[in-house]
Amino acid sequence: DQAVADLRAAAAEARGRGAPELAARLLRRALRERPAPDIESELLLGDVLRRHATVRGEKTAYVIGADRVTYADFHAGSNRLARALMRLGVRRGDRVAVMAANRIEYPLIYFAAIKLGAVVIPTASLLARDDLLDRITRGDVKHVITGSANTAKVDALGGDFTRIAVGESTPGWLSLA
Repeated sequence: DQAVADLRAAAAEARGRGAPELAARLLRRALRERPAPDIESELLLGDVLRRHATVRGEKTAYVIGADRVTYADFHAGSNRLARALMRLGVRRGDRVAVMAANRIEYPLIYFAAIKLGAVVIPTASLLARDDLLDRITRGDVKHVITGSANTAKVDALGGDFTRIAVGESTPGWLSLA
């Protein structure tokens, strides 16, 4: 937009004349007056993955240890997991804490939740009990997904959230095996 370009040029000129306050005001005004983005033309993360799967499906998307996952497998796997998470009760807008270790499933889980419109809250398995409880409480978490090795740590917190385990079956937890 020409008005925004003119404001940016005026800000550059003001900066060159040694008037940084004026330059800052002009740049703030340019930011306020810039046109709103065309939301329809922007891509969501799920769209980016779908496009990569279509264009470069056999290329490696990520590597964990000796495991390599192609874009096609990443897209298909995250779609399968999104359907599984939906069956387990995850919905658009839900906050999902994912306590991740370096496992092949975790990028799939992140993208599956994002494709559903859920909000992913990354949670390190090394967090102390109080820090984990704080993250889950302040994040208003509705679902926790973690490996079976961390289920006891999460159970010790109490709380009213869905518990979803990755890997071995764990009593009291829904399984995402």
